[in-house]
Amino acid sequence: MKKIHRNKPSPNNEAAISRAQDLVYDGWELMCQDLREAKKCFDRAVKLDPELADAYNGLGEIAIYRGNARAAGKFRSTIFANPYLIPLVLNEKPEVLPIWHSTNLRQRDYAYEYFDWYGKLWIGKEEAVRFLQFFWEDPEIQEDYEQWVGLWTKLKRLKDVNKRIPVIDLALQIERKKLSAKFLRRLREFIASRGISAPGSAPGVKS
Repeated sequence: MKKIHRNKPSPNNEAAISRAQDLVYDGWELMCQDLREAKKCFDRAVKLDPELADAYNGLGEIAIYRGNARAAGKFRSTIFANPYLIPLVLNEKPEVLPIWHSTNLRQRDYAYEYFDWYGKLWIGKEEAVRFLQFFWEDPEIQEDYEQWVGLWTKLKRLKDVNKRIPVIDLALQIERKKLSAKFLRRLREFIASRGISAPGSAPGVKS
């Protein structure tokens, strides 16, 4: 195989290459602060020096992070679609919650059936399981989950329709809540510390 040599840069190119490297440094510093600005730095670095591998590595890390962020959003939706499914994937044995199960899709029996259908997709997916464990144990996720369970437990006791409506509204607010900047920062740190890749669409978990 013919070895490819990098051409010796001209003085102008040397300045561009030096500037590109500076942009890469800036990009890595911004990774845990502002992902959009970090990507701009890496993109500009590539334009200045198309052979700068560090810039492509930075863009790759951003793609991995964004894949994980999308997966985290899907996992969050899954919690409220059926609160028993994620614990089952993590080999826990969830007790029946004292909540109002508004549809059969939210019941524990359905979670077991669904896991029987798709649980095998998680076999060998160690990175995806580690990511799911991180997500499920995150304090922010647990706080939202406990508040949500409390509201649906209250709904089971309430009979007055007029009193149920504001409680349902509060529960829906939790379900529709977006992942916070603090959670996304913890997610970036988790990805960086573990070196995991994006799980993409969570195996057997509905979005």
